[in-house]
Amino acid sequence: MDYALNKELDIFTNEWGKFVTVEGQAEFEQSVIVDLHDRQSELIGSGFDLPDLRQKIKLIISRLAKEYAVIDAISELSIRRSASADDTLRVSIVYDTGDEFTETI
Repeated sequence: MDYALNKELDIFTNEWGKFVTVEGQAEFEQSVIVDLHDRQSELIGSGFDLPDLRQKIKLIISRLAKEYAVIDAISELSIRRSASADDTLRVSIVYDTGDEFTETI
């Protein structure tokens, strides 16, 4: 269990001012966001060699997926250049259920 974060990565509170928590798949996805953004300068700052970046990002996500026990629920993981900006990557995780999680870094 972890505190829920909003898009600005601030801790999210409910209408009573209590901290909201996340678990399971939502906790995993939040960890992916935080970890990728935390490592963004390390990943992209080392050059934009797409095959190398894909491998690094897949490794990060695979480690997190194992840690949060969702590795078997992932059916597809893709990392592509963003259509709107060459220096941006679109990371997509598709689950066995058909649900998709996407983050841009």
